[in-house]
Amino acid sequence: MPSRNFFTIIVSLFFCYACYSVAVKNRDAVTLAEALDIVQREALYERSRPELFQSAMKGLLSDLDAYSSYLSGDVFRSFDEDIDGQFGGVGVYFENVRDQGMYVLAVMPGHPADKSGIQAGDLVISVDGKSTLGLDRSEVGKLMRGKVGQKLVVDYLRNGETRSAEIVRATIPLTSVHGYRRNRDGSWDYRIADHPKIAYIHIKQFADPTTAELKQALTQLTHDVEAIIFDLRNNPGGLLTCATDICDLFLPPGLTIVSTRGRSQEILSEIKSVTEPAIDPQIPLVVLLNRSSASASEIMAGCLQDHNRATIIGEQSWGKGTVQKVIQMKQGSAALKLTTASYWRPSGKNIDRYDQHSKETGLWGVRPQQEFAVALSEIDLLGQLKQMQDREIRGLIPADQQDSLMQLSAQRFKESLKESLNQNQSNTQHKDQIDPPVAVVSGNGTTPRNSPSPPNSPQRLPADMTDSVDADAIDSIDLQRDSVLEKAIEFLTRPANLKKIAA
Repeated sequence: MPSRNFFTIIVSLFFCYACYSVAVKNRDAVTLAEALDIVQREALYERSRPELFQSAMKGLLSDLDAYSSYLSGDVFRSFDEDIDGQFGGVGVYFENVRDQGMYVLAVMPGHPADKSGIQAGDLVISVDGKSTLGLDRSEVGKLMRGKVGQKLVVDYLRNGETRSAEIVRATIPLTSVHGYRRNRDGSWDYRIADHPKIAYIHIKQFADPTTAELKQALTQLTHDVEAIIFDLRNNPGGLLTCATDICDLFLPPGLTIVSTRGRSQEILSEIKSVTEPAIDPQIPLVVLLNRSSASASEIMAGCLQDHNRATIIGEQSWGKGTVQKVIQMKQGSAALKLTTASYWRPSGKNIDRYDQHSKETGLWGVRPQQEFAVALSEIDLLGQLKQMQDREIRGLIPADQQDSLMQLSAQRFKESLKESLNQNQSNTQHKDQIDPPVAVVSGNGTTPRNSPSPPNSPQRLPADMTDSVDADAIDSIDLQRDSVLEKAIEFLTRPANLKKIAA
């Protein structure tokens, strides 16, 4: 056969296959469009075309895994804020009382609310003419947030006098590295009050600024620090690259931090440490975990545990061992968050709770050794969550108002729990459909599904924390005792362990 004829046949076959593929795609698209038309026209309950499209996209991805999803509208915009670690707001921490308004608990020094003259203890009664009475926290949060550079007018009461302030929204950084207590100027003190030679660093999520924030925190710890506690409790994850960069700060060069595998379990990538440790390798490290520590948190904890660089204390972590890639659609106004790989610890242990072997054995995530495991009830978890939030704001409140405002915050926290409990009890969702605490991974790593609450946004409570809580027990939540942190301090202050690194 002449080579020219052979080439013609190959080109023709390729063209036919391309046409067939396009035809199949078009046929599927036509079928989907027809179904949307029928539902929109005939269904008992009316739904708009965009609503039906959203439902169709959810159905397309729901059978893949627990993490793949379609992001659009407010969800996509919130997702972007979480990755960037910033949003447009005014910089206040608040609690709302439905029949009174929005109480300002604290203001972030140097940010718009602070510059406008608003102070802790002020009662905001309206925002841009809209009353705050009868609103819940999410509704108040939406009023306060908006586009950077956009003005809002706030009317508030101070000592019975009505005042007004014009505030220009600005970019509010969502810092992810916190210390043991807040200083009045907004900075952090990383030393535990009763044990100044032990540093406490709370990493709320792994976002773009986290590594730089952590490096800055480490520079503030002088040579006399004898141990560091990293608190990753309730940390839903974040950027994979951030977690691996942080691991690199504490390991010698050449050690595996994490590897990723594809559909056929082939290794796609293996990330290793490349720099010299940022701190003395003899300084003991402890990592605190609970059942809501997930994703990038598990990468950090698992890596440091596998290399005998840290002791894990607390609970078994969530078990989120897959990687999602965020693929933008609709000219950047929406995206597919699609699971494309799994990640594995240096030891080769699996992390993912949805893996078949994990389901059969109950072994997933990162677990403390038996002597370092702390049994926690939902009430314990909620109390510890509130303590972390209190550390964020207490030091910003003037001393003469701390007791009253923190008492108000504690009261509203418990009331919110009871409201959430009532909502959960009336929810008809199947109990076997576990909602993971993360929405997780972006194109170069993992991204939180439920990000830490921005200062002027509603406090988000993990739904699974209140599923089995008794309403009467909520009033007994201990907001003073943290049994996991106590266990870590007790371990680090044992004479035999103070200068030993344990796994």
